Amino acid sequence: MKEEKAHSQERLQTLDELLPYLRNIKLGLPKPVAYESDMLPIAPEVPTPELLAEITALPPEQTLMEYKNFIVCYGSSAQLPRMLDQIARLREQTFRGHQEGNGQPEDRDRFDATYLHLFAWDVEAEAVVGAYRLGKTDVLRAESGNDGVY
Repeated sequence: MKEEKAHSQERLQTLDELLPYLRNIKLGLPKPVAYESDMLPIAPEVPTPELLAEITALPPEQTLMEYKNFIVCYGSSAQLPRMLDQIARLREQTFRGHQEGNGQPEDRDRFDATYLHLFAWDVEAEAVVGAYRLGKTDVLRAESGNDGVY
């Protein structure tokens, strides 16, 4: 038994052997939390002027880049309450498109309040085109231990 385990670990140390192994792993797909018939309507879009007001109120150093018609910024939940409303509704919309979703008008959790929020904004379309939460793990763990990190 020990020889088999050692052999399999050794065998999986090369990328050429690891990739086929990973491709064959069968992962259970998440099941929807709610049936479509039980899902509440997606929250309404946040008015663009409210989103633009929050973006323009961010300090210049929180705009990380500008490229063509896109800007990438970050902020805290206190700086971006309406942007977070928009991101939460877009999350739920995206999850439902993949037969997931929580059935609520938005997808929110407790981490939204403590993480920073990175987002890409299309200046021409005046729309969020991507978002991601960023956690300062040293700060989060100091404040809440491992419960502060997901």
